[in-house]
Amino acid sequence: MERGSIEQIEAAYAAADSDKEWLAGLAATMKRGHDLGVCAYTYAITKQGTILIDTIVGVGEPAGVTELTPAMMAKLPAAYVRETWATFQCTTAAQSGPPETRAQTRAAMEQFYGQWGMKDILVVNALDPTGRGVYLGGLSSRELALSRRDQTTGSRVAAHLAAAYRLRRARADSEPEAIITPTGRIEHTLEPASSETARNTLRSAALAIDRARSKRHRRNDTDVVELWQALISGRWTLVDRIDSDGKRFFVARKNDPDVARHHALTRRERQVVGFAALGHSNKLIAYEMGLSVSTVAVYLSVAAEKLGVSSRAELIHAAQAFGAVDD
Repeated sequence: MERGSIEQIEAAYAAADSDKEWLAGLAATMKRGHDLGVCAYTYAITKQGTILIDTIVGVGEPAGVTELTPAMMAKLPAAYVRETWATFQCTTAAQSGPPETRAQTRAAMEQFYGQWGMKDILVVNALDPTGRGVYLGGLSSRELALSRRDQTTGSRVAAHLAAAYRLRRARADSEPEAIITPTGRIEHTLEPASSETARNTLRSAALAIDRARSKRHRRNDTDVVELWQALISGRWTLVDRIDSDGKRFFVARKNDPDVARHHALTRRERQVVGFAALGHSNKLIAYEMGLSVSTVAVYLSVAAEKLGVSSRAELIHAAQAFGAVDD
């Protein structure tokens, strides 16, 4: 991953009148170092495992790539989609999946993109349990490699892309549940943000975001990105706003994933299981939800007990079978 992850997160939450404008802003943060340009799109994965692209933008791509991509993606086999798009957050196309899957990827790239000399794609893939996602792909004429540290950082950027895309699909005119200054002063709250615990949590989150921004130019930004979690207490996303006097402040909006209902599991349990079903580790789920790693483990354990299973794989299978999460 190139430096600039905080800039990518800021672009994710930037106001934009259309998804095309928003995607173009995201693509611009990834443009450097990818000699064949950047492809960015929003998409959904159907229950049958088909990728359906909603909006797509190409920046610096060879003519024809953007036009070809939606039809090509819709033709990918469901098993391949589940092993790649539905399970990774940051990787390269040549590195994703088991050996047989990587061979499929190389063959598909040669078939569809070989005419442009494309050999690999640096991917940031933001999918959440709603089955909706955002994809950023840096296109390259050579095979790429990402370190584990870069994959970790990119996965956290993907968590913010997913959160930002949920916000874009939600009602923009809903009243924020809290307003916080960059110095951490709480200006306004609604329930359930009005408790002392919630106010302290939101105050700490606002201050952490400003610390992350102040350290954005450090040589390695993995630790900096850790400061800016995608959700706070499993409920809120903090978004910058500027008032009529030019003063900056944060608004806290409810933004947790709207997962399928299930009689045995609570909403929070279904959300955590939903992220686990996407192959996310407990540590990444904690970052995505704004919870502690131990709390995530407890939710998974309780869900497993309720569904009568003993392993993570059995829990995911049972939750999908009973309709607790989308498969």
